[in-house]
Amino acid sequence: MFAADIAVTASLDVTASLDVTDGWARVGAYVPVTLAVTNNTDRAVAEILVSTGGALDMQFPWALGPGESDARLGQRIPVFYTGGDILLDVVFFDAEGAALGRTRSRVPDVRPVPEDTVVLWLRDDAPKPDAGEREALLERFGGRRLHVLQSRLGGQPTGECGMVDAVGVPSDSGDGLVLTPILPLVPGARAMVQPEAYTLLASDGQGPDNKLRLWLGLAVFTAAVLAVSVVAGRRRLWLVLGLLVLAAGATASVWLTGGREETRLREWSLRFGRSGEKVTYEERWWMLESRGSGRGFHWEGFLPMPVFASPEAAFRPFGVIYCAHMRGNRDPNPLFTARRPRCLLHAFRRDSGVRDEFAIDGSIEKPPPALGHREDVIAALVVRKNRGTDATGRSQPLDAWAVEWKASDAPALAWAGRSLAWWDAHRRTGEGPFLVAWFRDPAPDPPAGVDVYERLPAMIVWSE
Repeated sequence: MFAADIAVTASLDVTASLDVTDGWARVGAYVPVTLAVTNNTDRAVAEILVSTGGALDMQFPWALGPGESDARLGQRIPVFYTGGDILLDVVFFDAEGAALGRTRSRVPDVRPVPEDTVVLWLRDDAPKPDAGEREALLERFGGRRLHVLQSRLGGQPTGECGMVDAVGVPSDSGDGLVLTPILPLVPGARAMVQPEAYTLLASDGQGPDNKLRLWLGLAVFTAAVLAVSVVAGRRRLWLVLGLLVLAAGATASVWLTGGREETRLREWSLRFGRSGEKVTYEERWWMLESRGSGRGFHWEGFLPMPVFASPEAAFRPFGVIYCAHMRGNRDPNPLFTARRPRCLLHAFRRDSGVRDEFAIDGSIEKPPPALGHREDVIAALVVRKNRGTDATGRSQPLDAWAVEWKASDAPALAWAGRSLAWWDAHRRTGEGPFLVAWFRDPAPDPPAGVDVYERLPAMIVWSE
């Protein structure tokens, strides 16, 4: 949070609004907030740090000279929305990083998007969807209501940031709309609270609170040792000393194995595709683990969204995102730095660069023969209801496949077993059939500041 000596000042005037989305904001996604700023100080503003008082802060370049104002047009910034009102704390910095002051403003008339609502963004010159198009969108996304955004300012809310489900543009003939889904059509994928994802992607295969439980257990054990020492007296001194040595050894073990100043980054790609479509939807994950604060990583392209292990965690400090080419981040790509020992993020994108070997045109009967000839393919199954069948025709329940693979000595196959069980419980969209495959996704050199970098085998799920 902000230093206590940065006072709220009237020398910098800020007005915030959701004019692009007409006041609508989606929980667990970024919403474009328009900031209009007037600089009444005698120094130029170079950067701003924006906080909502929740988990994620954002730092941006913001050039505004003394006496200048951008209040007529403003600038839009993505703000991660966790629900309720949006109260913005904005700290202004000059080019040397000195704070010019802090302002606080409330975004008026925020309206959360209901969970059963599909959001469609239309280009300014696009016609409104007819009854058939509306019904098709609702059916595809599993929604009950459709909300149409048609920006008066011509700015599209970034689809990959979770605010928009689909985009509509006029067809070439000028008759009707061309509707393009932006996000994967998977229930639960955009939830901001996913404790099971922490368990899946943590390097030790456990949730973020396991170390805390261990420390509490050691504290209880040490207290028990002290209680025994009082009761036992000198006659059992050797027993008390032994227990104290054991407690000290256990404490040292936790410190040495779980408290090293080592930064680990695990990255994973999960793709979804449909038969006959030359496009996939990717959900990319990053698990950052480090005992030291301020550790982070750069990424390319789409803006990642934080994932929390509990609802309460959404309102505690999580991390900071820095734009590219600015003080504190000279890299050409944006930077995320952590404020917790374990941070999980994910992002979505629509990708037209599909591997032809994984594309299926027609019904899904069995894994395509081409998969068996690829050296980078680890495993593949055709899934119907609760059973999976491999390319040899072997069929057994999905639980059996997951247990068998998780017990493998090959780390890639063990990961396939873990991710299969997780997908079946948390990302599956019906009874199938699905083609589910895993392939090696080699990692480049570790990013700067990361000691251990692991890119897990990618997973792709095709449906009819």
